[in-house]
Amino acid sequence: MKQQLLIATNEGYRYDIFFSYSRGGASEDWLNGCLKELLEKHLQEEMGRIPQFYIDTEMRAGVNWYDDIKEALLRSRCLLGVWSGPYFYRKYCLTEWRSMKEREKVVSGKSGSCKLIYPVKFGDGDHFSDEANETQYDDLSNWAFIGPAFRNSPEFVEFEKRVKDVARSLWQIIKHAPEWEPGWPFIEVEPPLAPVSLLPRM
Repeated sequence: MKQQLLIATNEGYRYDIFFSYSRGGASEDWLNGCLKELLEKHLQEEMGRIPQFYIDTEMRAGVNWYDDIKEALLRSRCLLGVWSGPYFYRKYCLTEWRSMKEREKVVSGKSGSCKLIYPVKFGDGDHFSDEANETQYDDLSNWAFIGPAFRNSPEFVEFEKRVKDVARSLWQIIKHAPEWEPGWPFIEVEPPLAPVSLLPRM
């Protein structure tokens, strides 16, 4: 219990998980309508406290969106990426992912292997980057539904079982996150040109 309290109040960190996703599409609806709620409940059971999430769905008045995202990412222990086709053609998504990958490299160079990114596949792996396809991710695309009928289906029970496993894995990442440092890298990435069917909204 003492370790959990230290993790909850470690100076510098504000969030346990930074959610990185393609905004304005089905993956955003799925994240906010299905994944987040279940993950919060099961992660709370693992952690013994309410997990702190950052999801940029509601921006505070008078706050610059880009600066707010940057600050939140630098103050988060790990990143959960919801991977979809559009994800790899969005500047913000790639910047968030690349920045956390650079942090992994920094920490690994000091103290050995470090995992700070947990990708889950929402769908459309045909448009994943080569680097993403070579990365281990948790495939949740079989439960990538956003309709209300999904919650009352047998598939939702299976989905919750998988989310429970995700919560256990994320708790291990959170628990072993490095001490916060003020100089975490932030790498801006210009996305490749998207196919016509995946033209980004931002």
